[in-house]
Amino acid sequence: DEAHYIKNPAALRSQRVSDLIDRSDRAILLTGTPLENRIDEFRNLVSYLRPDLLLDANELAPRRFRRQVAPAYLRRNQEDVLTELPELVEVDEWLP
Repeated sequence: DEAHYIKNPAALRSQRVSDLIDRSDRAILLTGTPLENRIDEFRNLVSYLRPDLLLDANELAPRRFRRQVAPAYLRRNQEDVLTELPELVEVDEWLP
């Protein structure tokens, strides 16, 4: 869940992770953030996995952008995972 730690390609940690990914047969980056706050940060993360993808983040073409990132980006929606989660348990605790 810590992919956001490597979104800055100039950071030493990012460079070392990039080297590790390059030497690996497979790699997955996980994060709880659906999309990064800046498109450049998202582009950096995708480039570790699929440097061949060209991501054109034009605000007038969001569907095109979704198609471009589809090979490297899986987003699970709340409806998709609700059946996998345990029932919600709410406990009221009163404090003096």
